[in-house]
This record gives sequence, structure tokens and C-alpha cells, in this order.
Amino acid sequence: DELCHKKRITTKMMHRSRTTRNPQLQNRVRTKKTKMINTRRSAATPPLHQYLRQMWPSVDVVKDLLRDDPSMVTMKDQLGHTSLHLSTRMDVCPEITRILLEAAPEALDVKDDTGETPLSRLCEWWTFAVPTNWRHETKIHCGLNSDTEETLKLHPLDAQWEKIILMLKVASENLSRIFFRPLQTAAYMGCPPMVLRHLHALNSSQIAERQEETGRRPLSIAAASPHVCGKEGLATLEGLLYLDPSAAKAPDHEGRFPLHLAIESGKTWNTGIKSLAIAAPSVLLEHDSKTQLLPFMASSEKGFINDAYHLLRYCPEVIKYEVDRNSTYNRKPQDDEQIPVLSREDCEVDEFIKKLDSPVLIEPRALKRKIINFDESSNLAKKRVKNMKHFAICCQLEKDRENLSKR
Repeated sequence: DELCHKKRITTKMMHRSRTTRNPQLQNRVRTKKTKMINTRRSAATPPLHQYLRQMWPSVDVVKDLLRDDPSMVTMKDQLGHTSLHLSTRMDVCPEITRILLEAAPEALDVKDDTGETPLSRLCEWWTFAVPTNWRHETKIHCGLNSDTEETLKLHPLDAQWEKIILMLKVASENLSRIFFRPLQTAAYMGCPPMVLRHLHALNSSQIAERQEETGRRPLSIAAASPHVCGKEGLATLEGLLYLDPSAAKAPDHEGRFPLHLAIESGKTWNTGIKSLAIAAPSVLLEHDSKTQLLPFMASSEKGFINDAYHLLRYCPEVIKYEVDRNSTYNRKPQDDEQIPVLSREDCEVDEFIKKLDSPVLIEPRALKRKIINFDESSNLAKKRVKNMKHFAICCQLEKDRENLSKR
């Protein structure tokens, strides 16, 4: 009731400020309106969110708050932010981020009202705030050290980088449980090219390393990932192609190329298919080992007719290649190739008849011509003809023997 009363008073003051155009009254209205908004937000905001919005929050206080209610990590405020979203600020040390990730790893996939996860929000800040020639020169190795005193002494840029690595390590549990390779995990999560370049600068050998389970390089991992989509996903794929152009022609353990994986994951011509097709035009003539379809066929099966048109227009020889391939495998024997086979069967029948002691009163070839009244080009017809030949000859021989015995 008190809040409603204040709202009525503020509404009247706003109406008076608009009609009178009094600057002092307008300033008072703005001040009261701001206080009301802050009061509503504080009433709906968890205590952990309120504390993380302060300057330089303490690690001990965060531990105490989580000890009382661990579920506060996944709670949202009015803007849809979780406490992990707020930990991406520069004045929050990486140790607090590590504590929040240990308390609720599932908070890494929670999106705010703008559709951003904590990792995407941090990577976006990193892209615009960090220079290209930045180098990670601290003693802590890729965010794997949990020493609180050392993390508190980090430079703000190094502290933000440690948060990125910590989040990638948690995300890698969904990708591979054997080894943690930050570049492969960043490709799976769809990190921007700036982050990929810095990860490549720290360890350049990871761009060519394959995943143990599937044998995929980072480009194939990004092509098959559901997190890599839209314009941001296109930037990720192009960034990986810039670092390793040969990965577009590298199949995985199943013999599938990045183009096949990208089509299967739902990417379109303008969100990665075009870049992969230009990087490896020969893959357009390769069948997917899983679906046995060419890339343009797989796109049309997915319902992307426009993508199938672009793929055919970019590589029209794929049609001639497929026609020649089918004609080679499905070619039927010609009539002149069947004649020696039939003549050989006739010779075998004649030899079989000559071995019999009794004379034959009917010519076998005339009997064959009466029996054959359907097409001999098909395999089934040839089998039926052969069986009917032998059956008719044997029946005739038995009849002749009975007649001779009666005589």
C-alpha cells in the first residue's frame, strides 16, 4: 500500500512537471522515480546479486552467502542475470567465478533477457576491450590454479582471461572428459575469433589436434556444434578457417567432412556453408558416410532448397559426376553379352542328353523355344528359363522311357 501511495504521488508530480515545465520539479520527479525503480529491483534481487554489484566484492562473503543458500547461483534478477553473469565484471576476481562454477556448473548455459550466456557476454567484452597483440604473461597456467592470493594479484585483463579459461574448462566436460583443450572447447561454444586467436597464440599445436572420441579437429567440432549458429557462428567458422584452412578437407573417424557436419547441424548458406564450400570445393563431390547423400542432396532433404541451389550453382559438375557414377554401378548387360551364356547352357543340356542310353524323340532346342515366352533380359527370368528347361527335358525323357518299356 505504501508503494502504491508513493506511485500515485510520483504520477501527480510528473503530471505537474509536464504542465508547468519547472526544472526543479522535474529533477525531484526523476530522483523519486529512480528511487522507486531501485526499491523494486532490490526487493526482487537475491542478496548475492546485490553484493556482487558492489565494488571489489570479497571471496569470504560470497562463500558465506552460498553456504546459507547455494541456489542463489542460478537465481535471476529483473534483467535475467544470474550471479555468474555479474561475475564477468572487471572488479570481480576469478576466484569468485571459480566458486560459483563449482556450486552450479549448469549456470554456464543460462541466458539472460538478451539471449547471452556468461561466457558469450565475457567473450564479447574481450573482443572489444582487449588489443590484438595481447599476450598472457602471468605465472598462472590457463586458469587451472586455484590459489586465491595469486588470482587477486592479477592484472584486470589477465583476470578476465582466467575467467574465460575457467568457463571453458567447465564447458569441456560436455565435449571430452579425457583431455582439456581450450581451443576445441572454444570452437564448440562458438567463441569469437579474437578469443580463438589468443588461444592459438598460447598453444598453436591445438589447431591440428583431433578429438579422441570422434577424431574431429576444431573446425569440425564447430561445424557440428549447436552453439555455433547465426552471424556469430559464421565468424567462429571463418576464424577457424583462417587459422587452419586444411581442416576443411580433413575427415573424422567416420569419414565425414566439416561441410557434412555443418549441413546436419542446421547451418545455412549464409551462416557457414558458403565458407566451407569455398575452402574445400572437392568435398561437394563426396558422399556423407552416414546418410550416403551429396551435400546438395542433404541440404534439400533438410528443407533448405536455396542452399541446394547455391551448392549446385557453385559446383554444377556434381550432377554429371553422379550420373556417371550411377551408370557405372547400375549398368545392365547387353544382348550380345547374354548370347554366349545362353549358348553355353544349350551345350550343357545337349551333353546331358547324349549321356543317356535311350534315344530322344523330341529335339531339345524346339522344346526350349516353346517354353521361352517372356523376357530373358532380367535375372529372374533367366533363372526361371533354366529351371523350366531342365524340368521339361527330364519329363520328356521319362515319357520316352515308359514308351520304350511298353514296346
